[in-house]
Amino acid sequence: MVLSGAFTFKTGRQSTEKYHFPSLNIADISLISSKSLDQWAPGSVRLFDNVSEVVEASDEKSFLKFYRTWISRFVTKGRIVIDGFVRGVHSDALYTSVMTSADGVFELRTEEIEGQMENTLRVRAFKGAPVDTSKHILRVAEDLSVSLEAPKKKSQV
Repeated sequence: MVLSGAFTFKTGRQSTEKYHFPSLNIADISLISSKSLDQWAPGSVRLFDNVSEVVEASDEKSFLKFYRTWISRFVTKGRIVIDGFVRGVHSDALYTSVMTSADGVFELRTEEIEGQMENTLRVRAFKGAPVDTSKHILRVAEDLSVSLEAPKKKSQV
């Protein structure tokens, strides 16, 4: 698994991570990404927790041109991509474009359920297979294992 992010760049600290971006400039990211693609074996997973940071540092049109090309190259070489975007930060056109290029769209939220703050996961779309689109609560155990549970149904009175 390859974890990448822009956090260390945004804090002004030099990253010690193997894969990091020295800049959030889309041209720099494109160059670095192209050079690193062949280092990852087919079946490897690339996770970027907050791609919105990269979009914020560039214009949406340039970002989308890069992103569509990058994702298609990554997927055609048998790699798996998991990217996180923050809702409400970008234009609807950007979200729509990103979602149409994805095989699956998952929504992760923190919300109040029965007076408790809960992390929830919902599948919004998944190409090629029927899916359960109901909301599930994520439970993280002390050993960091994760389980999903359906929220309790409200009783009818």
